[in-house]
Amino acid sequence: MFIFTVIAVLLASLIIAYKEDLKPCETVWPVCIVMILMLYILAFFRYMWVIDYMSIVFSGIMLIWILKNNLYKEIFAKFITPQNLAIVIVMIIAFIWQKNFNVDLTGENLFYASDLKSLYELNGFAKAYGTVIPAYGDYPPGMQLFEWFFLHMSPKEFKEGLGIVGYSILNLILLMPLLGRIRFIKKADTEDESEDTEVDVRVTENKKYRFVYESYHVKSKYKVHIYGDREKKKETAPIFEWTVLFVINLLVCMSLILIPTIVSNLGLGIALPDVTLGITYGMLILSALDSDRASHIYYLKILLYGCLILLLRTWGILWLISAVIICIIRIRNERDYIEDIRYLIIVPALWIIEEASWVVLCILMHRHSELTGYMLRAFSKKTGMITEFAHKLLEFIKALTISPIITYRIGLIRLSPLITLILFILILRLLNKKGLFEEKEKKILSVHAIVMFIVVYGFIFFQYLHIWESPQLNVTQTVERYGIPYMLSLLIIISGLLIKLCDSEDMEVALREDNVDRQVNNMAAKAVYVVYGLFVAFILLTADYSFVFKDTVTVSDGLEAFAVIETDQILKEVDAHVELRGRRVLYLTDDSLDKSIRDELSYELSPVAVVFAQVTDDFNAEALNNTIANSEAQFVYCDISGENITSVLSDMCEETWENGRVYQIRADGTLGYIDL
Repeated sequence: MFIFTVIAVLLASLIIAYKEDLKPCETVWPVCIVMILMLYILAFFRYMWVIDYMSIVFSGIMLIWILKNNLYKEIFAKFITPQNLAIVIVMIIAFIWQKNFNVDLTGENLFYASDLKSLYELNGFAKAYGTVIPAYGDYPPGMQLFEWFFLHMSPKEFKEGLGIVGYSILNLILLMPLLGRIRFIKKADTEDESEDTEVDVRVTENKKYRFVYESYHVKSKYKVHIYGDREKKKETAPIFEWTVLFVINLLVCMSLILIPTIVSNLGLGIALPDVTLGITYGMLILSALDSDRASHIYYLKILLYGCLILLLRTWGILWLISAVIICIIRIRNERDYIEDIRYLIIVPALWIIEEASWVVLCILMHRHSELTGYMLRAFSKKTGMITEFAHKLLEFIKALTISPIITYRIGLIRLSPLITLILFILILRLLNKKGLFEEKEKKILSVHAIVMFIVVYGFIFFQYLHIWESPQLNVTQTVERYGIPYMLSLLIIISGLLIKLCDSEDMEVALREDNVDRQVNNMAAKAVYVVYGLFVAFILLTADYSFVFKDTVTVSDGLEAFAVIETDQILKEVDAHVELRGRRVLYLTDDSLDKSIRDELSYELSPVAVVFAQVTDDFNAEALNNTIANSEAQFVYCDISGENITSVLSDMCEETWENGRVYQIRADGTLGYIDL
């Protein structure tokens, strides 16, 4: 069934690309975001599996439309290009390499892995009190929803590596519009064309989209169809040129995969929404700066990017506010401001509806994050009560200015957040001198980068003071881990602007074959390849390659040493009672159960939500009642056989108490056999 959804996504992308005269790599991302939103709605009702049947219907409708209009050759020609082939090969490499990965179970990664498994098992969101790892209960599920799409490729067995494959492919899909900006130009010869070759460069203008369409009519014995247009004319190119285009696109595409490693040494084996958030926000800003789009397309892109951001992080609203401000300033300068008021009302309204739906779900299903609550309480604290404030402030400033983004890495160039910001502003100045955008736009982006730098890292510093005070957490690692979205968005914006430089009007004129100044023509053609070369070189020099040597399998060694009988017993209990899926179980244990073992058990038991409570020697009935009330659990499980705790549980249990068995907590506070 998975293949039908892939076909539907592919067909929708190709049809949109054909209708709007775009490349498929520029249209696949909105289709995928729409699919994520559809899965989000279906997850409320636990009907995520319906997406496959919907895809069959949509695919049938699209195929009928293609055949009815006799467009199958044009649609097929849109797909068979060097660029698309390069993208498919990179996706296949990612699939083969990552499909057997195991998940990392540290910190937030434990929640994302367990929540993904819960989505897979339940085909949607858990019921009230059923959220796995309640400490992170209100974290949005956008990334997990797309990972589920790849997980259900294996409907009978949960294969965690497929989720990581989905994560990498989602990031690549979001970066594909950068590939859509790339165009490779054959420079004009100074001498007359030979009899065997005729070069025809055709520039097509469209009211909605401005783009340059190059085609080469080459009289050659070896020809490959690479493009199709509305006039149904076949454009051909020799195999050599086709191969060159493929190799260059493959190199750029693989470089895009490495972009997240520039700002994080977590590699490509750990799925983090912060990386996806940074990519999405960077593409959102590039879309907001693009004034060459029709109003409805312009706002549709902004709407979809914003919807995905809200589904990635609880603080995504912070990024959207800054993006909306840029949109307003940009629109006011470029077009009639009055005409855009309706869009400026509709788009934020739809964002609010989406965010409200998630908030309502969290309230109804009691998905309350302990970290969010702690942070809200921390805002009421007085700064003067923070110990060693000055010392921590100096450490934080050092991490921002001197320390590299990644502490331990394999890479040639290591940048700090402040140096990256300075480079961003300098590159903006350089591009402004090249005429890519006006002085006012340069100021907008520069001020935006500085303000967001202060806001984001100020927020991180506040959290570091109030929440992350553990001695195991290095301040540099804190800056790296939670500054990923900001740093990555700067890199995406610069990458997009550099590639867009090759699409500027001056470059377009210089590259025209009918340009009388052949020297300028050839220099412009060389400049295009120089830009691509610098773009790839920067990524290769600043990327972190340590993920290649990392062991991405993070399984607790203590789990194997843990009593096998006890571990197997709780797993057998869960397997024996299907009704426990999506419910919360209070797990009573002593200090012998290591935290790493608890994390591993939480993941293995998902979609059963497990809350651990430590039992002491003076544990009594009152303490047990308070523990049950605080845990908000519906079931209880105990694997320790102390005389005190056994006596307390036996008194509360209507039946005979047995260790290693799950009991239901009844409305009157007593314990009994599971009866649902």
